[in-house]
Amino acid sequence: MGRKIRSTILVSICILVLTGCTNQGQVKENAQLKTKIELLKQQNEAANNKVKEHEELYELRNTLDSNLNITLRSLTKGDYESAQKNLAPTIHIKDKKMITSSNAGDYEFIIPDKPMNLRQRAFMKNGGNYSAIYEMYDAGYTTGYKYVDRIYTLNVGYVQDGGTWKLSSVMIDE
Repeated sequence: MGRKIRSTILVSICILVLTGCTNQGQVKENAQLKTKIELLKQQNEAANNKVKEHEELYELRNTLDSNLNITLRSLTKGDYESAQKNLAPTIHIKDKKMITSSNAGDYEFIIPDKPMNLRQRAFMKNGGNYSAIYEMYDAGYTTGYKYVDRIYTLNVGYVQDGGTWKLSSVMIDE
């Protein structure tokens, strides 16, 4: 009987020791998995934030693209008053020209005779500045230089003015 008790105690001790070792491994593995889960949560949040930024930028792109269309159509119709509402203080209209004033000098954009046929090629936002490049398939000019010998680009810039985006520059890449 003493031998049976000793054997039972010895087996019980072995089971307890083995169980303790196994639990320590599981505890370590659980800690590693929790760390990995936290890292994945952070990566997921960063990816979601990036997607949200891109969605907001794309929405801004669509809004400003529409704004440019409205402004150019107003200009071709001679409705300078409506167009002026969308222009930054750096642009003024004079003699059928939009004149952009900058530190490097003044740039003139001759207002087209008819609506332009444009396709946006690129856009970017940097803080309170937004730039877009459009391919010109029809510059809208019926007289003078018509920009038909190659595909020219129309480079436009916007600046944020009191929470509103205003057209700050319009130039044809020559």
